[in-house]
Amino acid sequence: MAAHDASARWRTFLEEAKEAEVMTLLSRQSNFPYLSIPFHELQTFDPDFAEDVLQYPKQVLSA
Repeated sequence: MAAHDASARWRTFLEEAKEAEVMTLLSRQSNFPYLSIPFHELQTFDPDFAEDVLQYPKQVLSA
């Protein structure tokens, strides 16, 4: 999997499935911001990408 492809897929997931949570996180201006993403949500949104996360975790998670 190409890194740019993983970045685009993360962006799509975050914009389409997690926009409200991202906006809330940004509005808090926390010193330790984090976003918890249950795997099943990613799997439901994009099963092929979820499989890539399992097969190539370093490449996908560092994108």
